[in-house]
Amino acid sequence: TRYDVDKEVSKLIEFSYNAALKLIDLHKEQFLEVVDVLKKERIISGSHINEILENKIDFGKDYTT
Repeated sequence: TRYDVDKEVSKLIEFSYNAALKLIDLHKEQFLEVVDVLKKERIISGSHINEILENKIDFGKDYTT
């Protein structure tokens, strides 16, 4: 039913939101560095983000648990 679909979508959204908050908290220093660049430049390239994150985040790790 529509209610069941809405309920599952809400669960997925809440899970994703909480996972994003956890990632930001775990990598706050890098997050704030990206924020500073965006405040100054208004844009940031993928390569600049990679430079900030380089060797600081294990992309193979499951941060959702």
